[in-house]
Amino acid sequence: MAENLSSIHKPPTNEEIQGLKETADLYKSNLFKLQIDELLSEVSIDFSKTTSLENILHKLKEIFENINDIPDLSIAEVKSMLLKKHGITIPFPDPQPSDNVKYKFGFKKPTAFYLVGSYPLKSIVRSRNGFNVDVVVIMPKSIFQEKDYMNYRYFYKRAYYLAVLSATLQDNNLALNVSVEFGALFGDRRRPIILLKPLENNSGVDFVIRILPCIPMDIFPPQRLSPSRNNIRPQHFQDLGQISQQQSMDSFPPTPQYNSAILKDMYCISHLNLLYKNSKDCPAFNNACKLAKVWLHQRGISSDEDGWSGFNGFVWMMLMCYLLHDGDVNGGKKLANGYSSYQLVKGTMDFLANHDFIQNPVFMNELEESEEFSKKSFTENFDVVFVDNSGKLNLLSGMTKIALEQIQHEARIAMEYFNENEADRFEALFLKQVNDIKLRYDNVAKQ
Repeated sequence: MAENLSSIHKPPTNEEIQGLKETADLYKSNLFKLQIDELLSEVSIDFSKTTSLENILHKLKEIFENINDIPDLSIAEVKSMLLKKHGITIPFPDPQPSDNVKYKFGFKKPTAFYLVGSYPLKSIVRSRNGFNVDVVVIMPKSIFQEKDYMNYRYFYKRAYYLAVLSATLQDNNLALNVSVEFGALFGDRRRPIILLKPLENNSGVDFVIRILPCIPMDIFPPQRLSPSRNNIRPQHFQDLGQISQQQSMDSFPPTPQYNSAILKDMYCISHLNLLYKNSKDCPAFNNACKLAKVWLHQRGISSDEDGWSGFNGFVWMMLMCYLLHDGDVNGGKKLANGYSSYQLVKGTMDFLANHDFIQNPVFMNELEESEEFSKKSFTENFDVVFVDNSGKLNLLSGMTKIALEQIQHEARIAMEYFNENEADRFEALFLKQVNDIKLRYDNVAKQ
C-alpha cells in the first residue's frame, strides 16, 4: 500500500518543474492559464462541423465564376431592370445619384474571390449570433473609369455591382438554401454588403456569409485619395446646401472619410496577407486575437451594426502586427513572436491604454513623406491616426476623440485587472458583460 501511495505522490520531474516555470513566466498564474484554455475551447469553432458552410462557399464560387456579363446601361435602365425582374432596389448611398448622370453602369464577373477576415486565419470567435465568414469579390477594373473616385461614382457603381450579385444569388437560391439581404459594413452605407443566412442549419455551427465587393489596389492613384484631398465637387455640395456657386475650387473642404472608404476596398487583400504572415510567424497570434475579441465584445466596442467606436477585432489584429515589429517606448518591438496569448493581449492592451494617439500618431511603416501623404495630412484631417502597412490608409479613420477616451478607459481598467495579484480578475476581464450603454452614462443621445 505504501508503495502505491509513493508512486502516486512522486516528486515532479525536471520537465514538469520546467513546464510549471514556463507557465508562470508566460501567464499570470497556472489558474489563469487554465481559465484561458477553457475560454478558448468555449469560443473557438469546431472546423470539423463546417461542412455545410464549406459546401455553400464552393457553390458560391461556382455561381460567381459562371455569372454572365451585362452590357453597359444607363442609371434608369439598371434601376428598372433590377426592380422589375428581381424586386431589388439598388442600395445606393446618400446622396442618391441623379437620374441625369451621363456615365454608364457595367457588370462583368469578378476577377478573383478571397476568403478574408478571421475565418481563414482560424481566429474566429463564435457568439450567440454565430460568426461571420467574409468573402471578397474583386470587381474588374474594366467597369470603372479613370475618375470614378469622384462624386460618389465609385460607390454608385459598387452598389449596382452588389445588386447584380444579389439578383444572381436569388436566382440560385435553391442550390444555396440561404436568405439574401443587404447590410452595411460597420454601419457605413457607402459600403453595402450581402448577407447570406442559411435557411436550414443542422450542423450546430451558426454563421452568416458576408459578400464584400472590393477593387484592385492599383485601380485609382492613391494620391487622389489622400486625407487632404476633396473628391466631392460643386453639384453635390450645392445639393447638400453646403456651398454656393460662387465658391472657388480651392475652398472645398477635404473629404477624408469618403477617401478612406475607397482605400479600404483597395487594400483589403494587402491586409489579409499581412495578418496571415504574422499568424504564421507568431504561434499564439490567433488565440490572442480570440481573447481580444471576447474582451471587445463584452464591452460592446466592436459592433458590426453601427461601428460607433471605429475600433474592432480587425484593428486590434493590425495593432498587434505593428507591435510585433515596433511600438516599444525605447525603440524596437513591444511584443515578440514567442509570447503567449496572455502576454500578447496584455502587451497590446498596455499600448492601447497608455499610448497618446493624438500627439503621437501610429504608422505601421516609416512614412515616406510626400505632399499628399504626410504626418500633417493625417493629423489635420482625422481625430485619431493609425496608418496601415501601405502608408495610405488610416485604420482609425472613423474613430472620434470621445470614442478613443472610452476605449482607453476600458483598456486601463483591464490593465489594473491584469496587474492585480491578490484577486482573480479573469471573470471581470473576459466573462462579464458590461456593454449596456445605459449603465455607463446618465444621458444617451443617438442620431
